[in-house]
Amino acid sequence: MINLLPPKEKNKILTEIKIKVAAIHWFLVLFFISCLLAFFVFINLYIKIQLDAQRAKADQIMGFSFKAEELDLEKRIALLDFDVAEINKFYENKVYFSEIFDKISAVMPGNIYFTNLTVDKKKEEIVVSVSGFSPSREGLLELKKNIDKEGDYFQNVYFPQSDWVKPSDINFFISFGLKEKNKE
Repeated sequence: MINLLPPKEKNKILTEIKIKVAAIHWFLVLFFISCLLAFFVFINLYIKIQLDAQRAKADQIMGFSFKAEELDLEKRIALLDFDVAEINKFYENKVYFSEIFDKISAVMPGNIYFTNLTVDKKKEEIVVSVSGFSPSREGLLELKKNIDKEGDYFQNVYFPQSDWVKPSDINFFISFGLKEKNKE
């Protein structure tokens, strides 16, 4: 190929070609950078969306589990409160059996024995019901006399009259109230 152009024109054309190549290279570099920037923006946006979705799921799951734990904890607290109230009620209504047995055994004559003993607390009074066996009426009289001596402790003593009819081998029943000691 023969180039018949003057050197000035050759330089001008060569410069134009270099400018066009440089412009194309710059365009490609800028296009690559803009594509890379768009890619990073889209990746960043995708990660944010996925992260928000995962946070929403985690909050939902944690929210439900916390609510379930709170409900379970509230139920447990309510049950414990109920148990404590029942225990407190039990201790308020407690009866000291050892003291009752001591007093009853102190008034019981040697020839009498008890077959049944029931203790029930009603408001401010403890009600005791005793049934037993006495070989003779004299044993019952002695029991009644001993109970009457302890009148400050035994109250509202009830001996049915039918227990006094038989002279021997008597199955008897007694009921009486006991004063409750002052609570500390």
